Amino acid sequence: MILKNCKIKWAKVHQVDRTFTPAWSINAYLSPEQIEAVKAAADEASAGKLQVSFKHDDDGTYISCTRKEKRRDGTNNKPPRAVDVMKRPFTEEVGNGSMCNIIANPFPYDTAGKKGVTMILEAVQVIDWHEYKGNEDFEDTEDPNQAADTDDVPEF
Repeated sequence: MILKNCKIKWAKVHQVDRTFTPAWSINAYLSPEQIEAVKAAADEASAGKLQVSFKHDDDGTYISCTRKEKRRDGTNNKPPRAVDVMKRPFTEEVGNGSMCNIIANPFPYDTAGKKGVTMILEAVQVIDWHEYKGNEDFEDTEDPNQAADTDDVPEF
């Protein structure tokens, strides 16, 4: 299914996130109409037995779309396709607040006593790109060769 004009956060579409299960992922914030469409797709994929897990924060309701690095048989999955509005490859890191179209397909699971429907990330089209800024860092000194003034540094 295609989810159009979703505000996104925590996009990891070029590099695998290895925090838990190695996977590419993106959080897509949904409109009320998109929430209903995802529920309907999950019902159809699971014959009405399972549901998608929606999450909520200050920015609204979202789903996490993921694509595992490896398949069940151990072979590698291809990364999700990332393109710009002209469908050209998009290689920049996608920052929080970017607007994207996302192709994700519902997939029912029943693993280790947990049941539900996950959204498998297939592709991301970046519509309105916000640069990924990462963590803040120290400011540069005027002269990188100049030693820092250590008079104000506390001793341990």
